[in-house]
Amino acid sequence: MKKLTLLTVVLLTLALVSLGAQMMDETSGLSFNIDGEGSATIGYDIQDSDFGFSNSSSSSIDLTLVAESSASMGGSNIYGMIELEDFQIFINSDLDADDDGAIAYVDGVTDSDVSGDFDAFTTGLLPIGIVAPAVTATIYADPIYIVIYSPDGMVSDKIGNIEDDDSDLSTDLGHDGGLTIGFDNGMLDIGVMIASADDHSDGATSDISLGTVGSLAAGPATISWDIVHDLDNATATPVANTGVGLLAEVDIDTGDIAVSAYVGVDLNITNSVTSNEIGVGLDLTVQGELEIGFDAVIGAAALTDTDVEVTLDSGDLLPVGLGATLGLYDLGGTSDTLIELEVDYSMDIMSGGTATTAFEVEVNIVDGGTAVTGLTFTETLADIFPNVEIEAEWSTSDITNDNGEFTLTTTVSY
Repeated sequence: MKKLTLLTVVLLTLALVSLGAQMMDETSGLSFNIDGEGSATIGYDIQDSDFGFSNSSSSSIDLTLVAESSASMGGSNIYGMIELEDFQIFINSDLDADDDGAIAYVDGVTDSDVSGDFDAFTTGLLPIGIVAPAVTATIYADPIYIVIYSPDGMVSDKIGNIEDDDSDLSTDLGHDGGLTIGFDNGMLDIGVMIASADDHSDGATSDISLGTVGSLAAGPATISWDIVHDLDNATATPVANTGVGLLAEVDIDTGDIAVSAYVGVDLNITNSVTSNEIGVGLDLTVQGELEIGFDAVIGAAALTDTDVEVTLDSGDLLPVGLGATLGLYDLGGTSDTLIELEVDYSMDIMSGGTATTAFEVEVNIVDGGTAVTGLTFTETLADIFPNVEIEAEWSTSDITNDNGEFTLTTTVSY
């Protein structure tokens, strides 16, 4: 990636805005947003009797060319369709190595494969993030379709880890070059996949993988699956690697009450060694506001890899905001426990302003040890003056051993 000068960035942004305006009817995703804020904080550490001031500022320019999903297609019985998703360019003073996309620097060094902290680069430069769009190209001859490119690859993964939003057990064969041939009549959608680890030009036999992905819907119930298998035909001693994911879901919505339930399984077989986990969940929503959720992931090693989590969010249903989480993780081993409770109350003051009082308690028990309790009290005054927020906060991460700290922060934002 070549260096980007500030002029280059301005010209690129203007060109993309012009292009986006021309594509507006097809993508319906162009948006431009500028945000920024500056704040001053007075803080006092009660435990260590330390007093001091701090200032901070942040700014961002966000140009979204394609939002959730956009499509362009033909008009005949047989046609091709391109789907783009999440195409974005942004300039953000808080950008760090955890942000997705390629990273460039104005008038400075560049690196298209960032790993580690940005401290390794020249400081004082303005980072630019570019999130490349996910592209899916499909040929349709209804009800038959052929997917000639999709970013998903040969992956079997149906159960998410309730701690990290990633699966504890998933199978990714890493074979992204291939085709999917499928049938979709609205109720049954089934596809057969074939892919290879390398293309024809690398001078060696490439591993081939096969798979199937699909779903079957009947009323409020849906059953979906993904099954992948590596033939491992390019090695003298094949290593059998198979992934199976199955998920059954039921969604019922009566208007005032909505219920969603699921049960699923992820299975991996490598050289006759089988690993599996089972997931179950139940979500209840009352009047579109009060949400109660239950999730459990049961690992193969009895209770050792089992996680259970119960959540509550009152939304705007109650006079006060109420949120709670009870998490029990790695049961049967050196288990972890998390208890969170959040309560907040807002009231209107001074013709347009709001005063919000919030209380939060968090209890952590790590590896079956001693409970550590943290507390936070916050009082926030917003919109009393245009674009100004004033926040007073006292917090401690361990009420037993830390008297906490008090901060008073004034923030001006646009």
